Amino acid sequence: MNTENTELTTVSAESANPLATLNRFNQPNEVATRDMASVNQARWVPSLNIAYGTSEACKKRIAQPGDFVLGGQTKLGQTIKVIICDYRIRACIWDKDQNKFGDSCYHLSSSKVDVKDDTEYQAFINQKLPKGQELQTGVEFLLYIPEQNNFAVLFMKKTLSSYTQAIWSCGVGRLIELTTTLIQGKKGRDWYGLKVTPLNQAVRGSTLQIPGQTLKYDIDIPVDLFEQNHELFVNPMTTAPVEDADESIPDVQ
Repeated sequence: MNTENTELTTVSAESANPLATLNRFNQPNEVATRDMASVNQARWVPSLNIAYGTSEACKKRIAQPGDFVLGGQTKLGQTIKVIICDYRIRACIWDKDQNKFGDSCYHLSSSKVDVKDDTEYQAFINQKLPKGQELQTGVEFLLYIPEQNNFAVLFMKKTLSSYTQAIWSCGVGRLIELTTTLIQGKKGRDWYGLKVTPLNQAVRGSTLQIPGQTLKYDIDIPVDLFEQNHELFVNPMTTAPVEDADESIPDVQ
C-alpha cells in the first residue's frame, strides 16, 4: 500500500494556541479514551529513543545503553522530565534486512472517528507485507522537554507499549519524570522499561486537575516553538526518512 500521498486531518487552527491544544484533553472525550486504551526548521519532530548496545548512538559513542537519545545525536541520560502535549497512533513498516522504517500511517488524536473505524488506517495495518518486513504499531507522544527547550516524539512500540497508559494517565500538560530500567529477559534478551513518575508541576494556564493533589502551574512553553512542532506532528510525512529512529528493541515483553 502506497501512503506517499496520504492526506490526514489537521488541527492547524489549534496549533497556534498551546493551551487550547493541551486543555482539550482535560475535557470528556470518549474517542480519545477508546483510542488510548486500544493500543531547526525540521521536516519532522525529532525522535526520542532509548539506546541499546546495537544502536547507532552507542556505536558512535554518543550514548550508553539505557540512555535517552534525542534525534540520534543528543544524550539526555537515563532520567528526563517531559510534558505530554498530544498523541497520535502510528503504524509503520519496519524493514528487518535494511534496519530502517518504511511507509507509515497515522490516526490523529483530533480524529472524529474511533481508530477501529478509520478505514485508511485499518487498510494499512491489514495489508500483506513481503518477507523481511513487519508491521510495528503503537501510540506516539508529542513531548516537550523543558531542560532542552525542545520537542520530541516517543514511539511506544514493542516493549514500550506496556507503559503507554502509565504515561497517559499522568495527564496532558503535566510534568512527568521518565527513567529507563533494565529488565532481565529470557535467554539473555534484556530490554529497557520505563519508570513513570508524575510530578507536581504543570503548564501555566492548564485546566488539568488531579483529585487529591495540588499542582503548580508554572511551566511556560514557547508559543512559536510549540506551533512549529505541533504543526509537524499533526501533518506527519508518511514517507519521511526518519534517520534518527534507530532502535534495536528485542521482540519480548
